[in-house]
Amino acid sequence: MEENWNAIFSVQHHPYRDRHWLWQLIPELFPLPPTQEVSFLKTKFFICPICKLKIKFNQEVKEHKTDLKYKLCPHNPTWSSQINLYDSNLKQLSVPFALEQPIVFSVLDVGCGTGATCFPLLEKNGAVKITAFDFSKQAISNAKERRFYDEKRLSLCVDDATKFNLGQFDFVLIIFVLSSILEVKNVILMAKAAVKNGGICVIVDYSENDYRIVRRESQQFEYGVVCQRAGDSTILIGFNILLLKKLIADVGMIVYEELEWIKVEKNRKTGQTFERAHFMLKFGIQVLVETQ
Repeated sequence: MEENWNAIFSVQHHPYRDRHWLWQLIPELFPLPPTQEVSFLKTKFFICPICKLKIKFNQEVKEHKTDLKYKLCPHNPTWSSQINLYDSNLKQLSVPFALEQPIVFSVLDVGCGTGATCFPLLEKNGAVKITAFDFSKQAISNAKERRFYDEKRLSLCVDDATKFNLGQFDFVLIIFVLSSILEVKNVILMAKAAVKNGGICVIVDYSENDYRIVRRESQQFEYGVVCQRAGDSTILIGFNILLLKKLIADVGMIVYEELEWIKVEKNRKTGQTFERAHFMLKFGIQVLVETQ
């Protein structure tokens, strides 16, 4: 599998777009953009690993527009980008990391690839220290070549998470990674070992009804369905969220929030429509206090 991914990253220097949209799902890390409002968030809760609180976005908070500090804990991030990220002229340019601030959260980015999650996070939030790893040497090499890579704020390595200290991270991010790994349980156990007591693990990935899965010949898998991507010999898993939640519970962890959503898109040339089916799970070790 490593050889397949090395081949992909050798041909495509940065095959996946940076995930700037993660503010909709993880406002605990990705600051709310100045152009957006709380009501546009997909997530229903703000979960703080330091306060160990699960804070519901009630109507009063939603009506307060962009000020997430209103009736939330003091640890939610502030927008600290050095430039206007919404300048259309920046779309094809590298973006500097946000203004450096005292570190609030430590983050582990699992299967980071060329930095599609960790780079946009560091462009907006100057109060995080990120460790990111991938088993593809080529992916890590490509990530280190990105213009504003700073090893003091982003530690990139070719490895798995077994070498990290137990309970080291406030957040463990597994973003569109689990669907490429058959050893799903091993990844969940790794996340459990890496996250702090009170910390948050986040999975974002494909549901079994995503068009990428449906259009291919697939077979049943322990946690959904699995198929093979055409041309590169890598696998693609579409998850049954109930089965994945059961696995998380079986290893002794607690699901804090689950979300599923479908986005219908249209091919402009053919007029054909297709459904992107994604989900998010936030989970951890400790029972949290829920407030409003």
